[in-house]
Amino acid sequence: MKSFIQFILGCSLLLIFQSNAAAQQTSNFDAHEAFDQTLFDRPGTVYRSGRGTPGPQYWQNEADYTIRVTLDTAANRIEGTDVITYTNNSPDQLHTLWLQLDQNMFAEDGKAYDVHRSTRPANNFEDYGFDLSNVKLRRGGQTTSADYEIKGTRMQIRLKEPLEANGGTIEITMNFGYTISHQFIRTGRMNTENGFFFDISQWYPRMCVYDDIRGWNTLPFLISGEFYTEFGDYDYYITAPSNMVVLGSGNLQNPGDVLTDQQQKRLDKARKSDETIHIIKPSEVGARSTRPQHKNKLTWHYSMQNTRDVAWAASNALVWDAVRFKASDNRSGLAMAGYPKSIGGDTAWGKAAQFVKGSVEIFSNQWYEYPWESATVVPQPGGGMEFPGMVFVGKDFNTRTLWRVVAHEYAHNWFPMLVGSQERRYPWMDEGIVTYISATATLQYKNGKYMPYGGWQAQPRHLTDKFSDPQMGAVMTRPDVSNDVGFTAYRKPGLGFYLLRNYVVGAESFDYALRRYTEQWAFKHPSPLDFFRTINNQTGENLNWFWKGWFYETWTIDQAVSDVHYVDANPEEGSLITLRNLDKMPMPVKLKVFESNGRTHRRKLPVEIWQDGPTHKVRINTKSRLDSVIIDPEKWLPDINPENNLWKR
Repeated sequence: MKSFIQFILGCSLLLIFQSNAAAQQTSNFDAHEAFDQTLFDRPGTVYRSGRGTPGPQYWQNEADYTIRVTLDTAANRIEGTDVITYTNNSPDQLHTLWLQLDQNMFAEDGKAYDVHRSTRPANNFEDYGFDLSNVKLRRGGQTTSADYEIKGTRMQIRLKEPLEANGGTIEITMNFGYTISHQFIRTGRMNTENGFFFDISQWYPRMCVYDDIRGWNTLPFLISGEFYTEFGDYDYYITAPSNMVVLGSGNLQNPGDVLTDQQQKRLDKARKSDETIHIIKPSEVGARSTRPQHKNKLTWHYSMQNTRDVAWAASNALVWDAVRFKASDNRSGLAMAGYPKSIGGDTAWGKAAQFVKGSVEIFSNQWYEYPWESATVVPQPGGGMEFPGMVFVGKDFNTRTLWRVVAHEYAHNWFPMLVGSQERRYPWMDEGIVTYISATATLQYKNGKYMPYGGWQAQPRHLTDKFSDPQMGAVMTRPDVSNDVGFTAYRKPGLGFYLLRNYVVGAESFDYALRRYTEQWAFKHPSPLDFFRTINNQTGENLNWFWKGWFYETWTIDQAVSDVHYVDANPEEGSLITLRNLDKMPMPVKLKVFESNGRTHRRKLPVEIWQDGPTHKVRINTKSRLDSVIIDPEKWLPDINPENNLWKR
């Protein structure tokens, strides 16, 4: 009997010790701070409403381009003219105009050179940059020389007379040229076994955005931050050696001039085919029969409407594949891939056109109909980069990785190419959303055949160290300032959207809200506040606690089961479970409770349980003693101390 009593006392003392230890942990949680009533507490305007939609007087300026260039493959150089028709739809007179000169990132007098020369090889910065001349302004039938100053990757044009508000237009013309770097920083050239491959982006002087939030957006291009550009219509002409094929954003306007009769017939066949059609077969790469022979040079004319950018690629060494995609029941287009034959085949780039097709169809069905008639992918040395209607993807990726990168880069045709957010300042508005929607597309495509091992479920606990690292910075940190853009712009916001959908508001509610955001800001420029307000209004939830803790702060999650008691000391009357929120970030609680009689209980508690403070008691209708209680049984949350998520008797 004595041994039995000692055993019982020992168990009781252990239980009391465990419960008291959890209960006595100091909490960092402050409900007043977490549920801040003043966050976003300012009225909407006539330009942007309080519910997150464009206001009744929303405006944005427009930039239309006619660009003509020649590709000199001997000198690795582009030379040509840029004609910009700029329309000022704002209510402000504009005394200056600002342009972006992204190629000046390679120039020694650009800020990117000084920022990165200690961390990149010296030959990443080759003092190439833009050569500009003959910069003219034309309005009211008069042409004058422009008064301008170049400041690294920016160009300021000072107007003698201000550009009129509410529809004033001006035409800017210039000659420009630059040497194409062999260093790939989103653009450049690479050698293949059959010839050079040119991936050309950031290739022409283009307008900065003037908006109602900051006026001119003139942050310099320092490589980490990407782009913010106006929507407009593009006509561009690429003159290249006749042995080269040029693939670009938008629609080819003169196929009869640059393609053989056989290639035009194959393209027509591809427009009706769900199977990939070779426009240029692997066995035809480099053959004279693949190119019109009547000229030494050919000019390829592409056109694209209502877009914020265009890019193109040129090579004499590519296989060219095409297949139909269906953007809707009534609209279809061409998904295409151009690549060296050495990386083709069924385990790699031979599937690339199908991957473009799958991506465009899934995103069109789920978020917004793809607005253009072509979608192309070409290789680059590594990683991926997105442009409207065209993406660059790492040449060495195998099938599984190739699908995921193609899906990610094509998701960017919705964010930010369609929903034109400010990438240079808020990369999470495209990268974070794209991380989320491309992962959901991967779950759908071929029944998840190309999902990374572990999928989303592996992400939270893999990222725990990042969440607790004070050096990471907040999601709202500018990319040029962030210590880890991969975390702050991609993984943390992507996981946040996944948790909002599956842990906080529910799948149907969140998907509807994100779809409405996409529809109402298509071809416009939303701000972060527009996004937050849209999701709040469309879900009907005040999610400011989440936006604050997850996006503006670096708060971490530490939920704990503190202790367990029984109603009237009788487990048959029910159990009282004490929960604690020990760190700054609140979240809903998911519980799984195991009774000794074999019964289990699941409860989901809303985030509002923490509005009264860091401690909350929940009653479970039990009939026997509890064996264990666990918070977040599926391990979705990046809880920095998962050990206290489990209570055992």
